[in-house]
Amino acid sequence: MAKKPTYEELEQKVKKLKKEPVDHKLTKDLIRTQLNLGIALSSTTDLDEGLRLSLEAALDLSDMDCGGIYLVDKISTGLDLIFHKGLSADFVKNASHFDTDSDTMRLVMEAKPVYSRHQVLGVKLSPARQREKLKAIAVLPLSQEGRVIGCLNVASHDLEEVPVFARVTLEAIATQIVNAIIRLSAQEKSRESEKKYRDLVHLCPDAVVIMQDERYQLINPAFTRLFGYTQQDIDKGLSFFQLVQKHDRKAVRNRYEDRLAGKYLPTTYLIDLLAKNGKIIPCENSAAKILYQGRPADLTIIRNITERKQAEESLSEAINIINRSPAVAFLWKNEEGWPVEFVSENVEKLTGYSSQEFVERKISYSEIIYSDDLERVAGEVASYSKKEELQTFKHEPYRIIAKNEDVKWIDDTTYIRRDSRGIITHYEGIVYDITDHKLAEDALKKYESIVSLAQEHMSFVDKNYVYKAVN
Repeated sequence: MAKKPTYEELEQKVKKLKKEPVDHKLTKDLIRTQLNLGIALSSTTDLDEGLRLSLEAALDLSDMDCGGIYLVDKISTGLDLIFHKGLSADFVKNASHFDTDSDTMRLVMEAKPVYSRHQVLGVKLSPARQREKLKAIAVLPLSQEGRVIGCLNVASHDLEEVPVFARVTLEAIATQIVNAIIRLSAQEKSRESEKKYRDLVHLCPDAVVIMQDERYQLINPAFTRLFGYTQQDIDKGLSFFQLVQKHDRKAVRNRYEDRLAGKYLPTTYLIDLLAKNGKIIPCENSAAKILYQGRPADLTIIRNITERKQAEESLSEAINIINRSPAVAFLWKNEEGWPVEFVSENVEKLTGYSSQEFVERKISYSEIIYSDDLERVAGEVASYSKKEELQTFKHEPYRIIAKNEDVKWIDDTTYIRRDSRGIITHYEGIVYDITDHKLAEDALKKYESIVSLAQEHMSFVDKNYVYKAVN
């Protein structure tokens, strides 16, 4: 077996041969083919097509009759044959992958071009590779920023060595392949990302759009259902501002331009948008800057909040009704001290404490219950809570101490809130001030007691001269 030449020996040989005169027509042909390859690569958007063009150009320029392009697999880090030409099926099957610890992988990872004969390449050849009877071979690593990402291999079944005139051009083609891989891989990732956007946009129950140059580039079915605009309207160049009322357009345009410029903005805002039929729809928009087809764009999720606004208005009206009534609404958390999570604003009239003081836990409900009544109230809560079928209960009247230290009597009807497991999470209470009623009731009982104990005839009448008590 012939001794394998060193890289330095090959390099000196190439330098020597480069000094020899070269056919000018051949040089022009090489340059023209290389330029044509560059143009072809710049016009394709498919990586496999780019590799095919590159390999065919390399074979045409070098007078070699077969070859392949390998790329490093990101997961296995081995070499995978991506495109090939002129090789037998048996050879391809046995040379389609090289593991990280293989001789071939180590040769490629040296990141130096190798021009040799196949039999003396310095790697272990399988029987299938020997049966191919390759002679001259060139192995040109593909490197990106010092990292090997693959290799271009060209070989011949007839030539004993790689033509010297083609070697520099082959190395230039290898560089072109690297540049093409970088560009086409980025485009492929962009297409994959765009497909993900499209799939997510299509499946989302809310209206989702991608806007670019103030035009809709992508909409989903929910957008059509909500606003009535179809893909045909989008294809005609529907502008986002056609959905925006005139008095909002300046603010919306500024927000759109600021977001694309990278300025910080709240991601969510409320706006009333116009449907195709002129209907005004209250919406909650959540927007973010993205790259779409390689350019900045605006991804916006549009949620119809009509029902939410109606519910909020109904709730607001209900709260207003409660606040105007003598009833105070509480939502207590099922924790020690019954911390208040919500209380109507009229609580201040009852207790002297604002709703904010309760919600911010500056005061807990248990702290305002009269000390002599607290144990009984807590006992009632514990007792009724043990009854799993019970949803509501009524306390015996108890006293609270207001902020100004006034003592007030309370009527309390409580509703039990349980989660899906049946565990009590909260108590909802409707509380009334019954102090006047309680004092009147106690006074009446006192009068009745006095009357019943009197030895002589005694009676009490009210201001209308109606008897209230007699003995």
